[in-house]
Amino acid sequence: MTFSLSSLNVREYLAKQGFCIDNTHNLLIESKSSKNFNLLVTLENNQRLLIKQESQNLEGKTSGEFYQEWYFHELLKEFPELKEIRELVSEAIIFDTENSIIIFNYRDDYQALDDIDNQNKIYSLDIASSIGLVIAIIHKKTIDKQNYRLFLANKLDNIDKQPNFVRGLKRVRTGIFSQVISENIKLFKLYQRANDLQKAIEELTSEYQQRCLIHNDLKFGNILLVNNWQEISQGSINYPQESLIRLIDWEKFGWGDPAHDLGRLIACYLNLWLDSIVISQEIDIETALSIATIPLEKVQPVIGKIATKYLSNFPEILYLYSNFWQRVVQFTGMALIEKLHTKIHYHEPIGNVGICMLQVAQSLLCHPEISLKVIFAEHAMELTSPEIISA
Repeated sequence: MTFSLSSLNVREYLAKQGFCIDNTHNLLIESKSSKNFNLLVTLENNQRLLIKQESQNLEGKTSGEFYQEWYFHELLKEFPELKEIRELVSEAIIFDTENSIIIFNYRDDYQALDDIDNQNKIYSLDIASSIGLVIAIIHKKTIDKQNYRLFLANKLDNIDKQPNFVRGLKRVRTGIFSQVISENIKLFKLYQRANDLQKAIEELTSEYQQRCLIHNDLKFGNILLVNNWQEISQGSINYPQESLIRLIDWEKFGWGDPAHDLGRLIACYLNLWLDSIVISQEIDIETALSIATIPLEKVQPVIGKIATKYLSNFPEILYLYSNFWQRVVQFTGMALIEKLHTKIHYHEPIGNVGICMLQVAQSLLCHPEISLKVIFAEHAMELTSPEIISA
């Protein structure tokens, strides 16, 4: 890739891509912070485009994640019966393979769920219900549909690759001490001594099932919320519930385990709780967890609403996986460990809060039946019942 997109050349680039732009057109160009280079461009006809160019490594190569994203959208176009999913995700319109640039139609009427304004929306049960519904629709529409999997496998080599959890945490090698800040070495030692945790992760990996389309990176920043969601929730505006949100950034999607998607998302809510704890020598971990600034009781209803809405719209999942919610709990623990691993990779100190997070993750992975009752609280019995519950 030799061409580098910038605010100086984006006008000429868009014209080459077929947009009717000349030197008399006024373009509003804004930079959007991201790991890739992103520009938000407003055309004279008020059409807004999000233009993303994938970052290069030191060798001038990209990771190819935009190919992954593009073929997700190609799948939805190839099969008309997936139209319902197309209406729940971002809209990619052009992919420039030579320059690793992808262009999306940008929706002004949506905002990311993690935007700083009105943070309480994260705890809204109406929004949680919509999230559970959308994830259920995507999983249910694609579960065990081999024609979709084969279409993707013909385009992408790694679409149904078995995940490799906790890369680099398997063993503590001598060389690790030069790669990891000393404050984080304790995590490796704790993991190495936790034989039950290692066994649980190995079993989770071996039992991983590629069954349907999964986002594989569900987090608040990848969930868009319609701006007037409060009016819709109150019934002031007639609007389909599933259209409250859209899922974006499908760069890491795959053909995978549906429990994995839910586990990652639930981990985001648990992180709100875990990141708010304060650990000191005077306070033991159990006490610290109970007096967190954001208590577990605040996120439990949201987690429960996501899960029950998912199940009410995809009750068949309990017949496909008899232990589905236990697996969700384990994937939640796995997501917490992966967050710690990412921090270590970027040399961020994890401190005592990180050690506390590891202990919570260990409970989730090694004792999912007990942890399920804690995470889902009063919804636990409802989720594990084989009876089909009403929407």
